[in-house]
Amino acid sequence: MGRHADEQRRRGVAAWPIVTGVSVVVIGGLLIAYFIFLSKDAASTDTSCTSSRTVEVIAGLEAAPVVTE
Repeated sequence: MGRHADEQRRRGVAAWPIVTGVSVVVIGGLLIAYFIFLSKDAASTDTSCTSSRTVEVIAGLEAAPVVTE
C-alpha cells in the first residue's frame, strides 16, 4: 500500500486543534482576569448617593417642551 508522506515525515496532530486549544485558554484567561479586575474596581468605588435632585415631569399632548439650564 502506498503512502502520501515520505520516510522523514511522521504522523502527528494537525496544527488547528493546537492553535484552537491555546486560543481558548488564552481568551479564557483574559476574560477571567478582566472580570477579577472589574470586581476589584467595583468594590473600591463608592456608589452611595450624597445628594438629592428633583426632576419635574410634565406629560400630556398640550405640554410644551421646555428646556432650561
